[in-house]
Amino acid sequence: MAAKTNSASTPTVSRTQSVRKNGTSTPVSARAAVKKSVIGSSQATNAKNGQDADADANVDDGDDRAQTALVIEELQSRLQKAELAAEESEKQNTVLQTRLNQHLDEHSRLEEQLQELHEQIEELRNDNKEAIRQKRELENIYEADQRANIKDKEESQVREDELRATIERLKDSVLQKDTRAGLEEEDRRPGLSRNGKTSRRHSKGPF
Repeated sequence: MAAKTNSASTPTVSRTQSVRKNGTSTPVSARAAVKKSVIGSSQATNAKNGQDADADANVDDGDDRAQTALVIEELQSRLQKAELAAEESEKQNTVLQTRLNQHLDEHSRLEEQLQELHEQIEELRNDNKEAIRQKRELENIYEADQRANIKDKEESQVREDELRATIERLKDSVLQKDTRAGLEEEDRRPGLSRNGKTSRRHSKGPF
């Protein structure tokens, strides 16, 4: 389209030159001046529009860059906050894990102590049962000994009573024997007895 415009303007220029040669230069110069003015104005307008377009494009690019920078800065800020939050969360998780481990260790220790206490309680129960059994055995033995002692005392008392009765019978028997022996002796010696009695009487008489 630019080529067609140039070919169409060329005859016009040649006609203008021919008109200038024929002595009609003033109207042609006015048209040319107007045309040049229009062309210049159009070119100036196009140039201004181009500059304005470039300026607008530059402004748009600047706005986009600024907006992009703000977005990047916001994203970096969010990323930094997220990293700080992650670090803080990691620290809290570490602390919580440490506490959990401590609680688990304490729980295990308490379970061991509880198991030991259960074992001790069971051992004490068994010891108590054994002590009760031994006590019952000792009570049974004591009661048996008491019964045996009572029986022995009763038997001893019976034997003692029997011995006393036997001793009394022996004493009575001996006394009876002595009495019978004395009487028999007196019967065998009646004269001696009488003389003895008479002499004793005479010896007591003067006093």
